Amino acid sequence: MKNITLIACTVIISFTLTAFTYSNWNGPLTDKTCSQPTRVIEPPNFFYNLSSTCKNTITKEKMHNAKTISDLMPDYSMQENLKNNVTSLRDVKIRIEEDNVDNTKKRSVKANGNNLSKEQLDFFKSTDYSTSFFLEGFVTRNNVNSGLKNEQYFNYHIAVVPEQQATYKSGNNAFIDYLSTKCQSTIDKVQKGSLKYGNISFTVTTEGTISNIKNNSTCGYSIVDERMMDLMNKLPDVWNIAKNGKGDKVEQTFVFSYGQTGC
Repeated sequence: MKNITLIACTVIISFTLTAFTYSNWNGPLTDKTCSQPTRVIEPPNFFYNLSSTCKNTITKEKMHNAKTISDLMPDYSMQENLKNNVTSLRDVKIRIEEDNVDNTKKRSVKANGNNLSKEQLDFFKSTDYSTSFFLEGFVTRNNVNSGLKNEQYFNYHIAVVPEQQATYKSGNNAFIDYLSTKCQSTIDKVQKGSLKYGNISFTVTTEGTISNIKNNSTCGYSIVDERMMDLMNKLPDVWNIAKNGKGDKVEQTFVFSYGQTGC
């Protein structure tokens, strides 16, 4: 009797397990879709700067009064070495940037030595504010101990600026803050990795407004470039106008740089 009961229990248990396994294989499928990790956007860190068209600048008055190459050089140590005859110059070329002069005018003049030639002096008289030029040539230093000459090439990019430069009415820092703050929501949408040196040039007119707004280079993100251009056209304030040495109002060109640090 006990054996019969044991056999019956075993059969019941086996049947129950079989039914349970079958129901699991044929039951409704559960949602087992793998959840993909959310792509986290890490926006790039932007650098901002407002400056003249070049790092090196010279006023029109100082440029027109220059008598020597050393009067034009932004490097103080080179100025002193030339004035004290520690070094000498050869093949000095003054070349106007091509965007600043039409094809009917001479683009460059060349001479030797520290003294500006008459041709170079006359050449400068044809330049105006917001003109930029290249000063390039070779500087030679005599080594007193060895008697050998050490020659080095130099090239400076210099912009001519008014004696009183234009400034944003609320302050140049306020100008940068406006553009950087208003553009941040757009920057937050782009992924880090393609950042370049972008810049926009513009001219402050004699009315205190801006004109000739140009995007000269992309920061690597077209939507940021477009947003910056849009904001430039909607500046909330005007500018204090630039003036020359006589106090007359003149136009001045600036460059707003954004993105990666650059020239």
